Amino acid sequence: MPRLSTTEMLCLLFGLWALLFGLAWFVGRSRRESAEGFMVAGRHVGLGFGSASLLAGWIWALSLYAPAQAGYQYGIAGPVYYSAGGALMLIVFMPFVRRIRELVPEGHTIAEYVGARFGRAAHLLTVLITLVWTVVILYFNLSVVGYMVSSFSGVDYETGIVIVALIAVSYSLLSGLKASILTDAAQFGAISLAGLILAPIVISRFGGPSALVASLETLGDRGDPFSMRAFLQMGLPWMLLGLVGAFSYQSVWQKAWAIRADSVSRAYLIAGAGWFPYSLAFGVFGVIALAAGIPSAAGDGSDITPVVAAHYLTSGESVLFVVLVLAAACSTCDGALCAFSSILMTDVIRGYLAPTMAGRRLLRWGRLGIVFVGSLGALLAFQKESLLQLLFLLGAARVALAVPLLTSLYWRRATQAGYVYGVLGGVICGVTAAATLRSVTPYHSLISLLLGLGVSGGICALFALTSRGPRFEFDTLRTRVRKVSE
Repeated sequence: MPRLSTTEMLCLLFGLWALLFGLAWFVGRSRRESAEGFMVAGRHVGLGFGSASLLAGWIWALSLYAPAQAGYQYGIAGPVYYSAGGALMLIVFMPFVRRIRELVPEGHTIAEYVGARFGRAAHLLTVLITLVWTVVILYFNLSVVGYMVSSFSGVDYETGIVIVALIAVSYSLLSGLKASILTDAAQFGAISLAGLILAPIVISRFGGPSALVASLETLGDRGDPFSMRAFLQMGLPWMLLGLVGAFSYQSVWQKAWAIRADSVSRAYLIAGAGWFPYSLAFGVFGVIALAAGIPSAAGDGSDITPVVAAHYLTSGESVLFVVLVLAAACSTCDGALCAFSSILMTDVIRGYLAPTMAGRRLLRWGRLGIVFVGSLGALLAFQKESLLQLLFLLGAARVALAVPLLTSLYWRRATQAGYVYGVLGGVICGVTAAATLRSVTPYHSLISLLLGLGVSGGICALFALTSRGPRFEFDTLRTRVRKVSE
């Protein structure tokens, strides 16, 4: 039974929009926006706002649902492995964000760097991969919002998706990444407050930590926090995806250019360490559902977080949960919108269509891009898919970018041919394996990820080692990647 009436849910959504839009208006009210400020927030975001923005963006709505789905399918080991893998994403990323700031201090997108490092073919391939993943991020978060709204109120799945997409688009249009970072700080506060209150309440009403520990003994292999089956089927694939998947995520790179150079490493470390307990706490919801026999309406546990919350929380507490999910979804949606806008301005328009376009005209196109991708994400979210399975299927394509991109940052012998053929080969092999082996072996996710990594890395290394051309001079990147002229 819905915990909130349709009117109450709509009022809550309107209140969220008013708060976030008001903050975005406040940050951009004093002066006209520039294309450079819209994309990288002036490159002077401090440690506090930078850490909060990274953490809020990383605690995306899927982080509240996928670990619970992992717990529902694999038991307690599911959220343990999921949380560890997600935390490693940001922590392992630290040396690479330092390196990219050293090589291209005036950069905007990772595809822009790749184009300067290798050339147009590598640039175009990276643009396509990062654009697709940006749309997928929107899809994931808006899908989660749809499940939450329909579980907690009379507002249907599709209406919830449309409203939240409109909220994120409206305030992102004002000041781009600056608005995203400021609103992320507010959303992080809401996420922290709601998470610290709600997770202990649900565990307490289940019977407390002692009841939870006792229930693990009745779950057999799924009560083992270090289950080898869960590790090989979900844990290791997710950790691999966590370690290398962020290479294709423009929002993570973009904030590396926005945060001050003297704070960027610490910001990523704080955000990575802070992410683990949030994901683990909500992953326990899936274990509770498994132990208590609470069924998943979706069948696979994709919706088990709101189902468990609705089962144990009162109406007033349900409001906090709704705020938590909405804040997590919006904090990641606005980052994805800004990422798409930056890729459109920097890599599509300046890279191919109008290289000399002035910043003011470029900014208008960036805002149109936000409207377009927000609409596309909402339309795709109307299609309901298993979130965890889709995450691994697309992950098989994402990981192919990791080794060629990593070697390009340090290895002077890395070539454009090795990058292009390595990424293409890894994507084809990884996605094919993920799609064809799903009905053959329970380890299809692990095999597809390893195949994508191995093929892309092997081809990249082969071309580099056999190349007879001159070695690349990294110092030339500073003159090839420059800030936007207004």
